[in-house]
Amino acid sequence: EIERLNEAKLQLKAAIEAKGVTVESTITLDGYPELVEDIPADPSGDATATANDILGGKTAYVKGEKITGSIPTWYGFQAPVPSPSFDGYNVKLEAYTQDGGYLAKGSPVILETESTNFGNATPADVAAGKSFTSAGGIWLTGTAQMSPQPETVTISTQVGGAPSFLYEDKVVNATSVQVPRGTLVVVRIDGYQGYFKFDGPTSTGMIPGQDLDGGGFFLAFQPTGDGALVAM
Repeated sequence: EIERLNEAKLQLKAAIEAKGVTVESTITLDGYPELVEDIPADPSGDATATANDILGGKTAYVKGEKITGSIPTWYGFQAPVPSPSFDGYNVKLEAYTQDGGYLAKGSPVILETESTNFGNATPADVAAGKSFTSAGGIWLTGTAQMSPQPETVTISTQVGGAPSFLYEDKVVNATSVQVPRGTLVVVRIDGYQGYFKFDGPTSTGMIPGQDLDGGGFFLAFQPTGDGALVAM
């Protein structure tokens, strides 16, 4: 009988210690009820997790009940980018997840956007040796042999009279004149009582005005190609 009691005591001791309470060797059997009272209450009693909060296949105890998680694990992520943007320094590709899940470490993330978002230029459209990105590829090199721009441009007049052309600190009175491409030109037509403009390419906008002495109008511009002075 003593042997059976000792065996029962050992089993009770093991059960109490399994609940996190230490049973000293000096404690007699009469002290065990007090130790039982020291066993903490269910630590999961105030837990609020649900299966949707726990990774799929993993288990946990909530309010004393075992639950199995249902969050899926992804081993790759692929999403469309409808409208990439550019902040002046970086191309921004922004995509959003459609469903909740856990992305495993080392998994690929693939963002996709229509190639047409990068333009339709081809190598034949871009100067030889210059690189660009378009629907044809990420890093392309132009092949077009660009015609050299002329060193001088011709300005003629369809307004009448012989305008005064001021450029490079010299004045030329003529119905047509050649000037260095891109240089600042000021044109004055004596006695012409109306605004006129340069009908041709310029690197900046044209600045019209009226002479202070009332003798006509002037125009300032920087021509980059041939053109003519025409009435407005």
